Amino acid sequence: GAFAPNGWSRKRRRPRIALSGLNLGRTQATLHRFAKVKDFIDALSSPGRPCAQRAGTTKLDKTHRDRHGGSINTTRERPLPLQAVTSGQPMLACLQLEAAGRGSEGEGSRQRQSQLLQLTDLGITAKLSAERVYAWITRLSTGAPAAGATLILYDRRGKPLAKATADHHG
Repeated sequence: GAFAPNGWSRKRRRPRIALSGLNLGRTQATLHRFAKVKDFIDALSSPGRPCAQRAGTTKLDKTHRDRHGGSINTTRERPLPLQAVTSGQPMLACLQLEAAGRGSEGEGSRQRQSQLLQLTDLGITAKLSAERVYAWITRLSTGAPAAGATLILYDRRGKPLAKATADHHG
């Protein structure tokens, strides 16, 4: 079987990622936090690599374990509560997922998947032209403008190009 994050929901202000998989047993999720934006940007060019192999990450102490397996040969969706591994902190991270295989072909095997995450309560709307970037920052939890939020524009190598602070309009 294989599994993957397949979207997220913000149910009752508790962010969670929906995981789906086939013939999976116990599932474990571990978060690795990026210390620098540049390391996260570098990681975007190589998706799928295990989190522990990524430069600039620190494994967080919290691990979430789902001990319940689904029925054999049935795709099962299960929520991964991000609060369980993030403590609600905004961060750039790599989520490492591991699950035991089940059934005649999966018994004794381990499935692994990693996913890059940007965990934040801020949403950015941007309009780009050849000469300018216009951006508005809002809080996802309320939809209100995020006055005072700092916005930094980086190039593809992680070098800061511009910095601005949102006014009362976001």
